[in-house]
Amino acid sequence: MRIKAIHQYSPSCAPGDGVTNGMFFTRRLLRELGFESEIYSDYVPEPLAAEVKTLGQFKPQQGDLLFMHHSLGQDNVAWLDNLTIPKVMVYHNITPVHLLPVEGEVRRLSVLGRQQLVQWAPDYIGAIGDSEYNSMELREANYRNIETIPLLVDADMIRHSPWDPASVASLHDAINLLFIGRVCENKRQLDLLEVLAELQHYSDQPVRLILAGGISSNTYQEQIYARIRELNLEGSVLIAGKVPNETLFALYRVADAFVCMSEHEGFGMPLIESMLFDVPVVARGISSIPYTMGEGGLILKNGDPREAATVLHTLFTEPGLRRRVIDGQRRNVERFDSDHLRRQLADYLAKLDIACPKPPAPADTAAPKPYLQIEGPFDSSYSLAIVNRELGRALSARGNDVGLRSMEGNGDFKPGDAFLAANPDCAAMARRATDAHVPPDVALRFCYPPTVSDMPGRMRVVHSYGWEETGFPTEYVNAFNRKLDLVTVLSGEVEKILRDNGVRIPMAVTGGGVDHLLKVKPQAPDLKMKGFRFLHVSSCFPRKGVDALLAAYGKAFRQSDDVSLVIKTFPNPHNDVEQQLARLRKQDPQYPDVVLVNRDCTQEELVGLYQACHAFVAPSRGEGLGLPMAEAMLFNLPVITTAWGGQTDFCDDTTAWMCDFQFARAETHLAMAHSVWADPDVDHLARLMSDVHGASNEERRKRTVPARERVLRDYTWDRVAERTEEAITALAAQPVFRREDQIGWVSTWNTRCGIATYTAFLSVALTSDRVTILANRNVEKLGDDGNNVIRCWSTERSETLDDLYDTVIARGLRAVVLQFNYSFFTLPAMSRLIHRLKDVGVAVHCFFHSTRDVMHGDQLLSLSSIADALARADRLYVHGVQDMNVLKGFGLVRNVVFFPHGVLPMLPALTQEERAGRGLEGKKIIAAYGFLLPHKGIRQLIQAFAKLAKGNPSLHLLLLNSLYPYIDSEVEKQECEKLIADLGIGNRVTFITDFLPEAECLARLQTADLIVYPYQHTQESASGAVRIGIAAGRPVAVTPLPIFDDVAGAVHVLPGTEPDALASGIKRLLEDHAEISRQTAKTQQWVAAREWALLSVRLLNIIDGLANPLTPDARNA
Repeated sequence: MRIKAIHQYSPSCAPGDGVTNGMFFTRRLLRELGFESEIYSDYVPEPLAAEVKTLGQFKPQQGDLLFMHHSLGQDNVAWLDNLTIPKVMVYHNITPVHLLPVEGEVRRLSVLGRQQLVQWAPDYIGAIGDSEYNSMELREANYRNIETIPLLVDADMIRHSPWDPASVASLHDAINLLFIGRVCENKRQLDLLEVLAELQHYSDQPVRLILAGGISSNTYQEQIYARIRELNLEGSVLIAGKVPNETLFALYRVADAFVCMSEHEGFGMPLIESMLFDVPVVARGISSIPYTMGEGGLILKNGDPREAATVLHTLFTEPGLRRRVIDGQRRNVERFDSDHLRRQLADYLAKLDIACPKPPAPADTAAPKPYLQIEGPFDSSYSLAIVNRELGRALSARGNDVGLRSMEGNGDFKPGDAFLAANPDCAAMARRATDAHVPPDVALRFCYPPTVSDMPGRMRVVHSYGWEETGFPTEYVNAFNRKLDLVTVLSGEVEKILRDNGVRIPMAVTGGGVDHLLKVKPQAPDLKMKGFRFLHVSSCFPRKGVDALLAAYGKAFRQSDDVSLVIKTFPNPHNDVEQQLARLRKQDPQYPDVVLVNRDCTQEELVGLYQACHAFVAPSRGEGLGLPMAEAMLFNLPVITTAWGGQTDFCDDTTAWMCDFQFARAETHLAMAHSVWADPDVDHLARLMSDVHGASNEERRKRTVPARERVLRDYTWDRVAERTEEAITALAAQPVFRREDQIGWVSTWNTRCGIATYTAFLSVALTSDRVTILANRNVEKLGDDGNNVIRCWSTERSETLDDLYDTVIARGLRAVVLQFNYSFFTLPAMSRLIHRLKDVGVAVHCFFHSTRDVMHGDQLLSLSSIADALARADRLYVHGVQDMNVLKGFGLVRNVVFFPHGVLPMLPALTQEERAGRGLEGKKIIAAYGFLLPHKGIRQLIQAFAKLAKGNPSLHLLLLNSLYPYIDSEVEKQECEKLIADLGIGNRVTFITDFLPEAECLARLQTADLIVYPYQHTQESASGAVRIGIAAGRPVAVTPLPIFDDVAGAVHVLPGTEPDALASGIKRLLEDHAEISRQTAKTQQWVAAREWALLSVRLLNIIDGLANPLTPDARNA
């Protein structure tokens, strides 16, 4: 059959319509095969007038063939019956009538369309179903020459279409479930609401449902809105309506999963569009959906929302499963590749005896190399840009297919033309990224801020990541866990920081490279410098320790010394080195010589500085890696640096001069709520600078030679690329599902004990099927124990903990959380337990509420006596900075976590009406809460209140201080009652010593105008009781003691511990409403970062993250 033109007809067309898009795609394929091809329709909307002709323009001629697109009945068919040219049916399916809305014409046209499908069969020489499901209907209708060809999917167009980042800018803060489809009963959007509600019970992160599509049933739309209100989902559902393609393709980029509960799909175009963007698909296995999904996605057996929610939760928490799903989806969409479909269409036409004027090229059977796309800036002297381009070059040199995508945290940008012209290798990699037709096999992103919500790719990796203090933003943790498969980091310290903050995905230390500087021709500095020159290179942020450097330098040397300190920095808002220098020179006329270079320098100038100086000093408070130290080692400079941070991967006592430090709260521009860094010891730093200056060349070479050897061995870009490849290979070999260890929790439980309460709160994210509470015997329980509670140890000094160990082994527990208190068991018993558990591969996580030495009778108890056992624990958790320094004094740093003490969500303040309803109008309530023990300061508070009450009849004292099962507590009660009577204030004090339920305590504390914690001196590191006061949502005041250091951002501090100081401080706060208001806003922010639910998830992520390292041998490292 000689055919020159193959035209297409559909009774209707519309912008964005699936059948219309399919006709455009088919026309492209036909024209590429050499046929003339046009599209005709009865109704052509204005936006398509240039692309689609009206039926009246159709003039069939000999040698023409018509593709007739059928998706609904049509009334204008007489011309078809009279058509003499051959016809091929292209069938897109007709929705069964019982699934269609009652209103409108669509039901009649559905019935008509199915009748016409059968009636027309004899008139067609062949038929194409765009899915196997549709081809089955064609066979039932007795069509000839049936072929399944999905002529709907223009994958190239979809992948390369423009998209609008601004339209989804606000959608990066949650797990996004996406469904695209018209609003009507058979699409089952109501079921998606049930899925969302169920998933929110599972998820530890916010979840959002995005519904996009036009409205076919107003009745169903109203039902959707009503159900949203019934399920309280108003803030969790976005109904976008029908959206333009730019928004549609943006929605795919922020979706975490595409979820389809539809009762019927003729093809399901959004399923394939999702797969093209590497969005995992979860869909009900009905109608054409299993055929469209092929081996990709996850098929639901039925429409049960609970099943769907469970599957989605597993998908979101198991990156290995997502990768497996993406692999299947990628294989599935190969069917929709344009070249493949062109060949398939040509083969079908050949079966009809139609030759193509331009036969398609044969398929390329060679397997392509995996495509690695580095994403971030690469065209400047910015440190991130250097890392991106040098890693790209190194990976390319090792034979990888590499692209460079120019982007920052706010989106893509065009790299500089001058840079591309000067760096043709980078220009070629940039073109590779621009020309990429599919998402990368591995996306390697490094940009700031670390935006990860629009990363297509089978493996999504943030590479070469650095962090410099112990706190890490919760929003970054959530985004990394939700969106990434792997993080490669600059150092072991960065890996620990991320893990300790709850990043549970695999990580690999790949380091950084410095050997690119060996290719740089140095430019000698034109500076006036003395004979011996120390060099410091940094931003001079407070973190860089330039204040400590200047102080130490002033201690070590004088103006008369033949020594210069060269500081290379650049202007920035956090750099005040010029002001610091001016102050020091004013205070000390003999301050030694400093040469300040406060501007950007070229790499040639920087290398010139390294070569012109004699030692490098970097007393940093925190480093992700410390590349300037490695660069200095490359140029044979002795390096003096702090003994904490990422630089300790290559700086130690054999390669550098290590400065001692103390942990201190981090004071960075990031304003992290609970974070520390390392304050260098200025006196020690001064001695080290003097030592290096006075050392002989031979003495210095004992460290500089091995330092340079280490840098050249481990810190070249080729080694970074090699380690990156190894990490990618190891990730590919990981199991689909993460290991989830059974956890044993050693603690008091279900009794009057602060640690028992702490455990109950902190374990809230652990389900009873994962955690076994290993509690003490012989206690007065508050109620019946749960089925997961085993009492297997006692607080007697003779306790060996053998039963506890045997229980761990018998129940197959692979991780143990151990709440430590000196009164629980002896230190030797604890040490023996840790050693035994580690010997059999059980992870150990120890929580310390106090680390300081204590006297037990005439015996000194010190954790230093079991430091060897504690060093073997996987993690040691402390709440205070002082505790970190205590453990550092015992040689314990590597496994210590600065972990916040938790707090409940804050209750709202009572309204005036609520206060009046409780009889509080005209009253001011001062409250105290906690166990009644001598060091809690209740007697001192009673005395302070008596002073205040004399001049203020509105004051009332509420004491919620329950008895502790200890004789001192009963004695304290009697003393307080006597004091109240002696002071004559019994009618103005409510003294409750019963152990009340927590909810009742909070309700009572909510009535207070001020909650006071008048603690006297104590060795405790943190207070649980103060957090109940904070959760009550009322102002809290504490005495100036270290036990309250970790709540400093949430409370008011009283001027002292004595009654007079308490009284004056309380009086000031009751009168200073502005101060109360300011602190309330700060407290709300503080609480948001420390809620028990967040900390519980964080702990579980630490346990699971450590149990699932990238390589098996790392688990026991």
